[in-house]
Amino acid sequence: MSVLSWGKPTIIVKSEEDLAIYRATPTPVEDTTNLETTEGETTEAKKEGGEVVDVRNDKSTYALTYDIFAEKGQKKPFAEKDGVVLKNYSVFVVPEDENCIGIAMKKSKVSVKNTFTAADGAKYSITH
Repeated sequence: MSVLSWGKPTIIVKSEEDLAIYRATPTPVEDTTNLETTEGETTEAKKEGGEVVDVRNDKSTYALTYDIFAEKGQKKPFAEKDGVVLKNYSVFVVPEDENCIGIAMKKSKVSVKNTFTAADGAKYSITH
């Protein structure tokens, strides 16, 4: 029985403009799906002499990244102009075992970077 959220994920996106349409992205390139957290800054209010009076923590931010192959005849995953996607999207990462913990991000900004290598061909590097 699997208890970890790992393996081949399914990535589902939804445009914030059309709430009724969910669509799965093509399967990501192996080992490229990654969620990274950047902790918010901690600010301390101090009295003279260094005594801490109060502490404030800013919100953390998250970046979900993955690559997909730019296969022949396939539409681009997001309508973009020079790498800028104008719409906001909700994105859901569903693990291979749907009973495990997944990822949900609402109203994410999306960027698309076109890449090419002789070894892998053309890919889209996507960041939410």
